[in-house]
Amino acid sequence: MKTITQFIFIILCLSDMIFTSCADGDFGANPYDPNTPITVSQLPKVLSFTPTEGKEGDVITITGVNFTTATNVAFGGKGASSFEIIDDATIEAVVSSYGGTGAVAVTNHKGTRSLEGFLFIKEIDPTENPNLALNGYATGSAAISGSISNINDDNDKSWWQAAGNDNEWVKIDLGKIYSINTVVMTWDMNAAGTDCDLMISEDDVNYTTIYSIKNWDAVSNDGINKVSFDNANARYVKLANMKNSATPYNMTLFEVEIYNTPPAENLALQKIASASSNNAAAFNAVYGNTSFMWQAEGNDDEWFKVDLGKIYTINNVVIQWDAGAYAADCEILISQDDVEYTSVYSITGWDSAATEGAQDMNFDNVDARYVKALLKNGATPWRMTIKEFEVYKQW
Repeated sequence: MKTITQFIFIILCLSDMIFTSCADGDFGANPYDPNTPITVSQLPKVLSFTPTEGKEGDVITITGVNFTTATNVAFGGKGASSFEIIDDATIEAVVSSYGGTGAVAVTNHKGTRSLEGFLFIKEIDPTENPNLALNGYATGSAAISGSISNINDDNDKSWWQAAGNDNEWVKIDLGKIYSINTVVMTWDMNAAGTDCDLMISEDDVNYTTIYSIKNWDAVSNDGINKVSFDNANARYVKLANMKNSATPYNMTLFEVEIYNTPPAENLALQKIASASSNNAAAFNAVYGNTSFMWQAEGNDDEWFKVDLGKIYTINNVVIQWDAGAYAADCEILISQDDVEYTSVYSITGWDSAATEGAQDMNFDNVDARYVKALLKNGATPWRMTIKEFEVYKQW
């Protein structure tokens, strides 16, 4: 009983101390002091924007706070072409031609703040073979400079530079499933991916490797790696396991293009052919059957010409030679009137052994009706013999 009485006494004492403290103002929050300074953030804050997608020239209305001193507006890391401050909570910004998908960012005198969720729509000019990557959403492994959105912005002066030079990756979401058959990568020649696996997927979960690149030489290809494969359905295109084994520099990628390239048409097929001499008729070389062939009278200073019938844009001539009776030196000339000719390609010392007689010659796009090959320096004693002379516009 004595113990209980002592406990009650202690409780009563504590209660008295608490009530006394409260009465003296020593308990709870301090009284409000009107002289206390209040700190308010002056950083901008993006709360929303509308519409959430846009193309070059579209006006995007951005709402937020602290916009009065705004100095820059960007879409996906790319500056707006112009913007107008409506009030402290509203900006109207115009999307530039190099806009990007990603965050809408506003910068003022205190710093930059952004909000994710903007989709940049790159307007694609009508064409027979559009670059499907242009409207895609790009992601990738960490970058040390540039931006991942640069790899499909149609600008080969912008870049994405990986944080390393081994086991890096980039991926483009095309937005929907397309049939594709060509991927073109434009690299910094001194910091290119020499190895990578080209993978595709319809759902971003199940991937299939459709092409593997090993020990690719960027210098001899001017940094452009064009990969062609059988048509495949894909929404997601990924360059995985990228590695630079040629130099110590971090991989730097300028552009990735994705196409559904249509089959090239042989514009010379069954057109009018003529030649410097005919041991076998010139028409045989445009007949479309390599069992027939044109054969010259000699093995030096010969020429072969085809009239395409009208002017076409061309960039490729393929000569299917008899591998034992070919010209080591060849020059391709083109003309629109069969009078004035221009040289577009020249090679000396060509050897048919590596290609089994197929001589594939590429050049910049030109408009031509007449295509002429000057053939010199027969590589063997046999008369020059062409199985098929083909002219293309390769995409």
